[in-house]
Amino acid sequence: MQVQSSDLLAVSRGLPPPLRAKLVGAHIAGWGARRLHRLDHELHRAKVVWPSHSLVDHYVELRSWCVKNGHVRGHNDHEADRWVAAAATFLGVPLVAHDAIFSSTKDLRLISRLS
Repeated sequence: MQVQSSDLLAVSRGLPPPLRAKLVGAHIAGWGARRLHRLDHELHRAKVVWPSHSLVDHYVELRSWCVKNGHVRGHNDHEADRWVAAAATFLGVPLVAHDAIFSSTKDLRLISRLS
């Protein structure tokens, strides 16, 4: 069963804008009701980390390190990746990702299937 735009809007009520935006991909992909409700459940469990001076400081330190050390994440097209890594280090939590872009990053605890 295909989910309509109105269904997505109903499900997204109560979610902060960054999490509501995740539903766009589900809509584009044509997710069904069961999968959409699972996404809704997971999104309502998630916490949004809003920018603060401390988080921005972590980001600046990480970007500087990446550029100075020639890490690929220092390039402009990895802006979102830098914010994800900065948020993980700021919160003191490991990042679960299977993307090599995060390997060998200063102060980042990475949980991955990559060797």
